[in-house]
Amino acid sequence: MKKAIGLYVALVAALIPALAQAVTFHPLIGFGAEFGGDKLLSVTYSDGSKSDVYAGQGFSAFGGVAAQGLIDLSPITLDLQATLGVKYSTISDASNASLDYFRFPLELLAFVHWRDLRVGAGPVYHFGNSFTGSGTLSPYTFTFDNAFGVTAQADYTFGQHWNIGVRFTSITYQSPSNGIGKTNGDNVGGELSYFL
Repeated sequence: MKKAIGLYVALVAALIPALAQAVTFHPLIGFGAEFGGDKLLSVTYSDGSKSDVYAGQGFSAFGGVAAQGLIDLSPITLDLQATLGVKYSTISDASNASLDYFRFPLELLAFVHWRDLRVGAGPVYHFGNSFTGSGTLSPYTFTFDNAFGVTAQADYTFGQHWNIGVRFTSITYQSPSNGIGKTNGDNVGGELSYFL
């Protein structure tokens, strides 16, 4: 996996100076929601209701830059997008416990762009993967190791600056030092981004 990601990055880096023509750079910000993965914890409240936490779930916010028109095969172009974000999930409010589950995704995606549609994929790297419980959930405090994965995304541009899309991420977390084996963090979700 790491060799394949390294080859992908090297290939993109080699193509940029040779094929860049009228490249434009656009800062971007966005938000997303993703669902899926192995169940990490199930909390039962005094009224009998439950709140589950899954390895791939979370709400995210991110920022970065898109290089548009790296390769121009009009009407199709090849774009590149790099983002850094924070992904967070928790449980419903409880009087005697709380939970914070953080991940920091770094992504580099290559897109085929046709009119208002984009389809792309690329490597992702999640770091700072912390699972922190407090109160009665204090025993559930650990960190996952940094993890590599792959994301595929399709989105639609509207209003010139907005993109809305769906995505799938395949990633596996683990923490051998905490006795946690491979944990499936695969997820699907949607996102909304704004290009400046």
